[in-house]
Amino acid sequence: MPEIEFWNSSLRAVAFRIEAHYKSANQAEIENWKRVRWQTAILLNIQLAKKDRVTPEKLLPLPGDEEKKVKTTQVTPHDYAQFLINQFNR
Repeated sequence: MPEIEFWNSSLRAVAFRIEAHYKSANQAEIENWKRVRWQTAILLNIQLAKKDRVTPEKLLPLPGDEEKKVKTTQVTPHDYAQFLINQFNR
């Protein structure tokens, strides 16, 4: 960002640019770790028997590998109607 653009920007705009820079740098770092993990798994699997092979995710688990699974329940229209009635009758 040129200096003139910095001084003409609002604090919010500068904060957004800083946040975007950190997110980009973090994503690049994660991609580098994934690449190293993949390469290492390939090199290990060359030496291992087929039954002993390892996946990159098992070799080096990273924070973003497992997505958080949210348990959801099915709500029937009757249950939702009862919920609304109970909310309005308070």
